[in-house]
Amino acid sequence: MKKRPSRILKLHSASYGLRLGVLFVSFFILFGFLGMAIIDTYNQTSQKNQQLAGLEADLKKEEDKNAALIQQRDYYKSTGYIEKEARNTLGLSYPNEEIYVLKKNPTNLPTVTPIANSPVSNTVDQKTNKWLELIFGQ
Repeated sequence: MKKRPSRILKLHSASYGLRLGVLFVSFFILFGFLGMAIIDTYNQTSQKNQQLAGLEADLKKEEDKNAALIQQRDYYKSTGYIEKEARNTLGLSYPNEEIYVLKKNPTNLPTVTPIANSPVSNTVDQKTNKWLELIFGQ
């Protein structure tokens, strides 16, 4: 007796090919979705990196401004600035210090005039004017 191929085996072969085809299509779709997800993640990461670079540049600018403001604050706290402002705005001076202000006269020669409440004698004023005439000419 000959064995006949069974119908079950034939059905199994046909369904095996179909299953294999469905499996390949499923993997293709799955890898497509994974690929799109990876590309989307890459795009988001590059956008975030660009934002980070911009924020780092802004931070650098703000740190530079902060350093300049700290330097300015330290200058305003210095004795040199306080002394300069006391002299210029308040007209203060050290004890026994004579202050002279150079002003231009109509002939464009500077003259020395003592500040009010400063005990400067006329002889000192005349000597200073002589020196100025000698230096700057007549």
